[in-house]
Amino acid sequence: NITTSKAYYLQSQSYFEKALQGEYDRQYLEFITKKTTFLAKHGEKEMAEELALKGFSYTLQTAKNDFLIQFRQMVNVAEMYFETENFRSAKKYSEDALLLLEKIQTEGNTLDAVQIEYYKPRAMLFNAKSAYQLQQVKDTIFLKELYQSMQEALKILERQKSITINPENIAILINNNKNVFQFIKKLGLDLFIQTGNPLYLNDVIGYHESGLYHKIRARFNKRNGIEFTGVPNTIIENEVLLKEKIQQALQPQNADNAGLVDFFEATKDWNEFLQKIKEEYPKYYAMRYETIAENTSLIQEKLDKNTTVVRYFFVEEQLYALVINIAQIQLFPLEFNAIEAKLTRLHKSHEIIKEYELLYNLYVSLWKPFATSVKTKNVIIIPDDVLFNLSFETLVVKPTQTKSEFINNSLLSKYFISYNYSLLMLHKPSESKLNKKYVAFAPGFIDDMKSKYRKQKNTLSVTDQTYLSLIPQPFTVDLVKKIKNRFSGDVFLYENSTRTNFISNAPQSKILHIGTHAESNNLSPELSRLLFAKDLEMYQEVDENSLYAYQIYNYDFTSDLAILTACETGKPEYQPGEGMISLAHAFNYAGSESMLTSLWQIDEQASATIVETFYTYLADGYSKPEALQKAKLAYLTKAEGRTVSPNYWAGLIIMGDPSPVFLETNSVSWFWLLLLLLLIAGIYTITKYRKIRH
Repeated sequence: NITTSKAYYLQSQSYFEKALQGEYDRQYLEFITKKTTFLAKHGEKEMAEELALKGFSYTLQTAKNDFLIQFRQMVNVAEMYFETENFRSAKKYSEDALLLLEKIQTEGNTLDAVQIEYYKPRAMLFNAKSAYQLQQVKDTIFLKELYQSMQEALKILERQKSITINPENIAILINNNKNVFQFIKKLGLDLFIQTGNPLYLNDVIGYHESGLYHKIRARFNKRNGIEFTGVPNTIIENEVLLKEKIQQALQPQNADNAGLVDFFEATKDWNEFLQKIKEEYPKYYAMRYETIAENTSLIQEKLDKNTTVVRYFFVEEQLYALVINIAQIQLFPLEFNAIEAKLTRLHKSHEIIKEYELLYNLYVSLWKPFATSVKTKNVIIIPDDVLFNLSFETLVVKPTQTKSEFINNSLLSKYFISYNYSLLMLHKPSESKLNKKYVAFAPGFIDDMKSKYRKQKNTLSVTDQTYLSLIPQPFTVDLVKKIKNRFSGDVFLYENSTRTNFISNAPQSKILHIGTHAESNNLSPELSRLLFAKDLEMYQEVDENSLYAYQIYNYDFTSDLAILTACETGKPEYQPGEGMISLAHAFNYAGSESMLTSLWQIDEQASATIVETFYTYLADGYSKPEALQKAKLAYLTKAEGRTVSPNYWAGLIIMGDPSPVFLETNSVSWFWLLLLLLLIAGIYTITKYRKIRH
């Protein structure tokens, strides 16, 4: 609520002024920066200008030797003018900020220059964006100059990303990453449109994919104690220690020659460390530190002739679809007006006819512009931002009124659709070497196990109350029991479905089925978690039944397919609209080639019905997307009333490798046993008949 936020900002400012009596400390100046940005973005131009200039003037008068404070306030003024569309003033103040940095680098303290470098990309960004707005004729020469400037800004961010541990600097880094990546993508597309050079389009895609991973890496740096499978603790500990040494050398109290020597020595040690892990732990290095880029032609090489990839991505407010098949790459601008509102209405709708209407409108905006370019049955969709909340298979190609029309008109009936969260995750399938076919975990959360736990506890904490309030999952329990009879494998039910048993028994299975509850945490995404049964032998430990997203990276959960039909498992891990970088991303790093997961909380009975049928088709040798398509169509043919609504069933999706999982069901063994018995009976009958004749 903007009005409420304004009131809080006003009240906070009065508290600062009353406490400081006309003085400005660092905390108040930081508050001024945030309030200025808020006012500028919400139409309060005069108030924003007055406050920004007030803070800047104060620093010039009282902090003449504190170049960092001056620089930040100068950039704040530039941002304020840019947001209020005074682009000439924004360009002037951003240029002044960059000139101040040059002065510090040539005349001032080197450590000051290093510290200010955290904020330099922001000054470069507003300088370039202001110039872009002021330039009426944006020719190739002009665009290339801005493009090179943003490339330099990205190089600075690249240097920062690996050593940033301070929470304030992490916040700055995340914001700078997002804004710089968005603008350089815009410049790259402008250059691609003007020149037709496919290298620019390739850069744009690379920058988009890199932006996702920069966000993940910054989040890793924010949380201490994250461990990664296959990486010794000594490596992680040394990594943290080296980062801390660099940060310590940058502290104001070390702004002398000795501090400068410490900084360069720590930087040298850090670079040697990076080289070491690059050679010895390449998978870890690639995820944490490697510069991410891949030519789109190499992506084409990973596709077969029967597969099309549709990569949606935003460049500022404009939505594009990149359609890739083995023969060509095409770019389509799309109309995004009101799509987000339609998605919200779609999930809240309780009238099937209105849902069908919305799904047709979404088809017109999101699929129809390139529909003729999708000529294959297999389609891999990589959404962006709010589009991760949409199950694309529910889009209908013409106005629809009935269930039978929906089945015929929907993309579900036309394609075998799977998803991914990055083009960089596409790869040709490799032959599975896993022998264990199936392992499942289903706590069930029935009343009996909760009652046993309650008797163990004298007092109940908030965490305990949350556990005891979890909704039972009877259909999930029934499902894993049925599948156990179909495949040879292990099933851990009720009290046996603990976190400890999961960690010990989950690895190295073709199928890893996790039927439990999950919680998404959008404020601290790394704290999203899976919930298991309480371990009665460890009940005094806090959260002993939780497996957090950041902890998953430390375990081996190798599988051909992980089934995560838990509540909210597919929710975006790194805040809404940043891709499916969630528990799914963590499981992928831990070794799961693909996942059957849910985009939103769907009906448990519907989910169990679909997944059971999915297993049947999977065992028959179908690819994962085709098996899921057939299972959903089978569900729809029997569904009646409100259970026809996509909200009940469409949230289930395949993410990752779409290839089949080769399984043998126990029915095969029973077939041969029955055949053997018939053979024995036949031999016995013939023998007996011969004896009678003799």
